[in-house]
This record gives sequence, structure tokens and C-alpha cells, in this order.
Amino acid sequence: MSNLSTLGAWLRRFLTEHIVAERNLARNTQKSYRDTFAFQLPHLRC
Repeated sequence: MSNLSTLGAWLRRFLTEHIVAERNLARNTQKSYRDTFAFQLPHLRC
């Protein structure tokens, strides 16, 4: 598995489990986290 696919799995779990269940953040905050990651990932070099 490549580094980006591992990162993708981690981010998905973070956004769906930690942010929602453990932190109980508002839906707008969840979307903001998602959008921030989507914006920054193309600039990431592994």
C-alpha cells in the first residue's frame, strides 16, 4: 500500500470517527476540516 492510500484511510477514519464521535464537532466544522484536507493534499509530497 502506498503512503497516500494509507494517509487516505487515516484521514477518512479521522473525519468519520474522531471528529464526529469523540469530539462531537458541529457539521460546519466537520466540513471545514474536510475541505482543508482536500485543499492541502494535492500539495503534499511523500
